[in-house]
Amino acid sequence: MDLLQEFRDTVEDYRTTSLLFVSATVLLSYEIFLTLGEEFKSIWLSSWSPITILHVLVRYYALCYMMINSYASISAHLTGTFCSRFYPFEIWGAAIIVPVADIILLLRIYSLYSANKKIGALLVVLWIVESAVCFRFQRFGRLTDQKQTVFGLIASGFEGTAQDPNPLSGVLPGCFAHNPFRSVIVLNSGAIVIPVQGQQLVSRDSEQWVYRQGWGIILPCHSHYYQSNSPLESAGQGWEVAIVAITAGMMVLNLRSSVRNPSDEWTTDTYILSGDDIEGGQFTSLILVDIDQ
Repeated sequence: MDLLQEFRDTVEDYRTTSLLFVSATVLLSYEIFLTLGEEFKSIWLSSWSPITILHVLVRYYALCYMMINSYASISAHLTGTFCSRFYPFEIWGAAIIVPVADIILLLRIYSLYSANKKIGALLVVLWIVESAVCFRFQRFGRLTDQKQTVFGLIASGFEGTAQDPNPLSGVLPGCFAHNPFRSVIVLNSGAIVIPVQGQQLVSRDSEQWVYRQGWGIILPCHSHYYQSNSPLESAGQGWEVAIVAITAGMMVLNLRSSVRNPSDEWTTDTYILSGDDIEGGQFTSLILVDIDQ
């Protein structure tokens, strides 16, 4: 009886997973559509740099990742070959997107401090500490043994390539690993972070904006500590990818558009930003020109 009830709960959970994945994909697609004009001027018509490549990767690879995941979550007629190829892709997808977003966040803060080497070194140390703390919680936490961090995701990628999930054709959507019936369903924090991000995306009043955006990347990482091996864990990861892609993409667009607008509050009455790009030749240099001189 318990096994039957667990099966029923799993069916309902995977239905919810499908809706969450599709809704996260729609949200990311809508955000890209709304910012396409600004992206065309700030990214595609500007000289390309490493940060440009990171921006395109975090937005459009994430969109591709979400679309494929949405298809896998709503289709109940998948093949074993598809699942074998999809499962490592699903794991490696987040393993690529999250570090790219971390790099963008670090470079944004680094630029705001005029490429100060001490600040750069401090950011690297803090990133290593944050990643280590996340790994500690998620690898040895009481509720989960999943390793869904920057380092842990990469380790999971190698583990995922060794597994051979198969679909239950015509029964449930998605590809199942060796243990498809899971317990202790706790939703990802994405449902809480998304509304907060919506308010933050339109706020560019000071450099504090960058710090606030960082929580959109850090919080989903810690939220996995409160999850077990549940069917909704993949849905939570889907929301996490959407949040990270939106946040990191807007970091680049907002900062670049601020540089091109002399009246923006990123600048001051005494100093203006010169050059075509805040990233400069090395994509991390902030150039200040004294008007009084």
